[in-house]
Amino acid sequence: MKSDQTNQPVIITAETITESTMKAHKKCTELQAPNAQTIRHRAFTWNHDLQSASFPEALHIGESAFDCISGLQSLEHIDIPKVQFIDSFAFANSGLSEIEAPRVLAIAHSAFTSCHNLKSASLPQATLIDETSFYDCPQLASINIPRVSIIGTNAFAKSAVTKVEAPSATNIMKLAFQACKKLHTFVAPK
Repeated sequence: MKSDQTNQPVIITAETITESTMKAHKKCTELQAPNAQTIRHRAFTWNHDLQSASFPEALHIGESAFDCISGLQSLEHIDIPKVQFIDSFAFANSGLSEIEAPRVLAIAHSAFTSCHNLKSASLPQATLIDETSFYDCPQLASINIPRVSIIGTNAFAKSAVTKVEAPSATNIMKLAFQACKKLHTFVAPK
């Protein structure tokens, strides 16, 4: 592991990242975890300075992994090319500006709620966007969800989404797009 003092990325080789793993790196701004497959519950509670992270082998992001009491506002970029499941509140209140998760299958409730800097979400394999997943993301204008079959209650409420292409959606729950004042096009199943 590299020292936080050198302005170099912290490199962690563990397969599981936990809160205790990260407690030693409270001032970490950039993290690379090439072997991590699981990011556990509240793993980054103490890492308020984290700006970017790379988890090229991760399959699961645990509940509240990047959410904390005051929110992880500094987190702008995360590399998660293989993640298949993002748990509840995983990135809530974070500073993410873009999420690209090409293999994610499910987004649990409130996973990205109150991400006020989030502008786009690309989830081409996702089949479930649970309730309040992207609630109160006022800059979220672009979403890519071609395989989603279920969009939960308030999933995108209070977002800036302008166009939704959800040709596989069979269940769109109440208020899924409540207060989406810029929404002008919705492509649903034929």
